[in-house]
Amino acid sequence: FCKMKRYLILIACLIFCGGMKGQTNVYHPFPDSNATWNIFFEECCSFDCLPPPIGNPGLDDFNYTYYLQGDTIISSTNYHKLYKSGGTTHHHCWFDGTFGNPDSWGVGGIAGYSGAYRQDTLLRKVFFIHQLDSTECLMYDFSLNVGDSIKDVCVPYPCSVINSIDSVLIGNNYRKRFNLSTNSYSIIEGIGSTSGLIETRCPFEAFGRLICFAQNGQTLYPDTNTICAIVTSVNVIKKPESIITIYPNRSEEHTSELQSLRHL
Repeated sequence: FCKMKRYLILIACLIFCGGMKGQTNVYHPFPDSNATWNIFFEECCSFDCLPPPIGNPGLDDFNYTYYLQGDTIISSTNYHKLYKSGGTTHHHCWFDGTFGNPDSWGVGGIAGYSGAYRQDTLLRKVFFIHQLDSTECLMYDFSLNVGDSIKDVCVPYPCSVINSIDSVLIGNNYRKRFNLSTNSYSIIEGIGSTSGLIETRCPFEAFGRLICFAQNGQTLYPDTNTICAIVTSVNVIKKPESIITIYPNRSEEHTSELQSLRHL
């Protein structure tokens, strides 16, 4: 009886491990519709990023959502159009000489077309065309192995190497996760980087963070309980005791601002 019990336990373990392996071997492509990525991005925009009394770093905060809306044909190839919605604030790190008590004010809204992507599910690659570019760049390569350098060229990756590959539970399924060796970011199959969809993965006076990802009305990252609504405004602190709301302006006067953000 004991021998039979050991066999049953061994068989159960093999079935479970085989099922787990099978889950991670199933490729999860990028969404082609009904998907949103909420991003927080911050960069130093001052020439002097030293603390007082030498300087007071000026920082720009971007809170926005990437969302899919329709398709387009470029050079006889179908692409999924990516838009951005949200707002921008500017602040200094010190308001009254105390770190963490900053002064902030609204800069403007973020709204408009960001670009378009297509994917090759057989090669497990995603390609992107920025809003003002005419040629595509490699956005993601999910066929890489441990030790490979990230060869994506949509944004510079001089520091990115695949340190390890594991799986993470996304919704009800496990997806492959590529962990980078030089920072805490990772790239999740069918979702993108935890630094943001097309944001830099090599922080230097700038960093991004994927707040949440949702598809077909359901949040999948970081978990299924997080609310992942489209960002259409930001709360801006004018002074520590007052708050105002800035809404995105969709007029043409923000075209130059949107152009300058296309590579974020």
